[in-house]
Amino acid sequence: DLRNCSQVSSDSLIHLAPICPRLEKIILQGVNFCDTGIIELATHCPSLISINVSGNRSFRVPRIDKRSLISIGKCCSSLRFMIACGCSRLDDDAIIGLTKGCKYLEELNLKRCYKISDRALFAIGQNCRRLRKISLESCNVS
Repeated sequence: DLRNCSQVSSDSLIHLAPICPRLEKIILQGVNFCDTGIIELATHCPSLISINVSGNRSFRVPRIDKRSLISIGKCCSSLRFMIACGCSRLDDDAIIGLTKGCKYLEELNLKRCYKISDRALFAIGQNCRRLRKISLESCNVS
């Protein structure tokens, strides 16, 4: 659990990922990182089951976009839990890329991901048949 660790950055994830190939769960809520760190994590830790990349209450928002989630979708097919609250750069293409590869998602939390629309919701419905819980509060869905 690296929640709100101000010293953790993308560089930290780049160094951590290759030495933790069996990592299954990571909480990065409120950590200052960008796409390069998440892409490295996804590439080197294909056994990830749960990842939390949410911003925190102080509005520290991760600087990630579709590249991160597409990489997770391509590399982490066992992912079950994805929490990305407040990741305002994520869009429909990010969710489509994630759900194409992560067919076993059980929980998806995208609160305050304002660029998410019905297009992403359709992909979630098509690809994530095991989904039990979804949160789309403040997303742009009808």
